[in-house]
Amino acid sequence: MHSTANSQDTKATYHRDALAKLNNNELFISDAFIGGKWVSKTKKFDVFEPASGTKLGQVSDCDVEDFRNAIESAHQAQANFFEGTTGTSRGALLRRWYDLILANQDDLATSLSLENGKTICEAKGEVVYAANFISWFAEEATRAYGVTIPSSTPHTTLLTIREPVGVCGIITPWNFPAAMITRKVGPALAAGCSVVIKPPSETPYTCLALTKLAVEAGIPSNLIQVCPTKNRQAATELATNSLVRKISFTGSTGVGKMLAKLASGTLKKVSLELGGNAPFIVFDDADLDLAVEGAMFCKFRCSGQTCVWLVGRLFLVLRQIRYYGPTSNFNLVQMPAPDNMTVHRTVRNDGQEYLDRLDIGKDVPNDIEDHLVNLYFTWQDPASHVVQREMYQKAKVQWCDHMVDNPYYSEALRNSICALGAAFESRHHPTFVTFPKSLADFFADRAKALLDIELDCPSVATVQAMVILSGHDIGCKRDARGWLYSGISMDGHEACAFDLALHVDMTPYVRTGSISQEEADLRKTVFWGAYTVDHLWGLHLGRPFRINMEDVTVAKPGIDGSISGHWSAYVSPGSRGITQPDYAELLCSQRALLCDIMAPLGHALYGSQRIPPSVLQEMNQKTVKELKEWKDCLPSVLQVQTDEKDTKTPYLPHVLLLQ
Repeated sequence: MHSTANSQDTKATYHRDALAKLNNNELFISDAFIGGKWVSKTKKFDVFEPASGTKLGQVSDCDVEDFRNAIESAHQAQANFFEGTTGTSRGALLRRWYDLILANQDDLATSLSLENGKTICEAKGEVVYAANFISWFAEEATRAYGVTIPSSTPHTTLLTIREPVGVCGIITPWNFPAAMITRKVGPALAAGCSVVIKPPSETPYTCLALTKLAVEAGIPSNLIQVCPTKNRQAATELATNSLVRKISFTGSTGVGKMLAKLASGTLKKVSLELGGNAPFIVFDDADLDLAVEGAMFCKFRCSGQTCVWLVGRLFLVLRQIRYYGPTSNFNLVQMPAPDNMTVHRTVRNDGQEYLDRLDIGKDVPNDIEDHLVNLYFTWQDPASHVVQREMYQKAKVQWCDHMVDNPYYSEALRNSICALGAAFESRHHPTFVTFPKSLADFFADRAKALLDIELDCPSVATVQAMVILSGHDIGCKRDARGWLYSGISMDGHEACAFDLALHVDMTPYVRTGSISQEEADLRKTVFWGAYTVDHLWGLHLGRPFRINMEDVTVAKPGIDGSISGHWSAYVSPGSRGITQPDYAELLCSQRALLCDIMAPLGHALYGSQRIPPSVLQEMNQKTVKELKEWKDCLPSVLQVQTDEKDTKTPYLPHVLLLQ
């Protein structure tokens, strides 16, 4: 206990010791900067140090009125600044700012490292990187050339003159607290614009320090306004206020879509750098040592939280595509990261508003939902087992009744289950009106909309929802785009199943108590359910699929042949049939084996290699032989007798489907 207490004390005091060593402690600022003054707000929000999870400090939390005041002040300052300066003088101001940034490199790097979590070496590199943007745009300030355009009429001269757009709203991400500020503010000031900055709530200190240095460099104080906040409604003022003429945003695609929509109301110019991953493709004539060095840098820069990180797998082009080492974000460390260190969209906070905007936010009666859920678990899930009903219901109660988030329930999963359940119902419900959408499409559209939010921070339930949605789009709508969902869940550029470590054997973690046996069993079910659905859709649609099975350590479910539960037919409330033993897990295992047998043929047919016809014929014969052996070796409980005289033996529909 004594050593643990000392460890906690060390974590709590580390950042204090680091801040005490700052050469200029005035650069560690917790106030907003509005109207040329530092403004301390009564309401504040906490900023945490990612390395230890301890609180780094509290920063003023601006509201809508603060943003309006900042925008008004920036608007008044902008015209005078542009008319009273030249490109040369603006460039000189930026160069002085550049010099001050480099002069305070160590202090800026310390603050950046503490709030962002980068190593001090990487933080120092970012400060130089950020300063270089200022240097670049200082030179560009004098090069705002116009253009002379030949006229189509005589005695006429056409000229274009570049002028600043006006107030620019700037919203930056947490992963580059310094560079994203200077990359946006630099060109704005060089052009003669003023800016209102909403820095990331995770990393506001670096922006505030850079602002202080800008004012010290002689840049008019009203030109730069900084409004830290965790109030999303307040931040949207930048997108809706008519005095803001341009908005620049770097962040997630979902938020970018929302800002673009809001900005359209006042015809703002919009610059968006939205979330994504960069490919890393190494050709056979490349220097592999340099390629590995570059891959390591891209993958581990800022702990992988950049737009140029590897997408989870390395592609090596040697006339074919090979896959190496899927990564995992599964937290195997005993100390979980505190929830308040992560800020992202959530269905609980943003889902209903999102659905309402799409006109699919109406409440669903409990009796209708229960009916559709019963249909799904009776007729669909046994055929593509990916959800354990008892665990789903338990997780749903935690989420809905106790307001406790957990990885085994999501609203996207809830609606996707209803969507496929509705596929076994009439197209339109007599009392729950969804026209012109069918009942199934109504729930599917809800699930897809919520999935857009959930993919910001996916969970096991997210993978389940994507697998089910792929079944809806392909099976019910005959829409081949449904394979996108199964692809994202298993082998697309996101590879959520691997990213969540569903492919990893959880036995060691069950032994240590890090995860329950029930959770481990569900993760196993979800992985192999997603695996079989993705492979079957790939074979059905002619889509190549490839998974590095060497990384898969989780065993197939139901190998022991034990009963998974019981099944009875359901059509409507009160219509349950005779209860029979169910072997859902065993079926899942056999479907996975079936996919293993078919996979080589699928790779040959839909892969990038050219297979000679003779080799393809041999593969076909081998596959047919293995399929016959597989069918003959099915467990007795899954065997189906084709004797026409046998009319009394009851077979479960999903057992018949396996044949």
